[in-house]
Amino acid sequence: MRTDLPGTGQVIDWKRLCQLHEEVGPDEFRPILELFRDEIESVVLRLDPNDGAALEAQLHFLRGGACNLGLREFAALCQAGEALASTGRAREADLGALTEAWARARRMLMHDLEKLALRGAGDAV
Repeated sequence: MRTDLPGTGQVIDWKRLCQLHEEVGPDEFRPILELFRDEIESVVLRLDPNDGAALEAQLHFLRGGACNLGLREFAALCQAGEALASTGRAREADLGALTEAWARARRMLMHDLEKLALRGAGDAV
């Protein structure tokens, strides 16, 4: 399974995802993951660089969800955009790269979710 893309670093921290799986248990893991996915998706679709305060808050929310799920690349881009928005430079945030990173992470999560469920919580996918 490929977790790194050239020049981007690790997309998903599978150890973190396995830790979450262990923390919530197998019965609750998938519903929680799907809830996070849906919430993140809805916020990503509403990102607007023309409202710096809203963008900062949205990126902060997204970064929290990304960190909980181990979405390293996406979290880093959220953090960078949040920092720009907090200094009045929201229009400089690379929302295209952020959206692409989310799409990559979402595809990988959903593709490898079954592998994760079948493995022990301490094993990385």
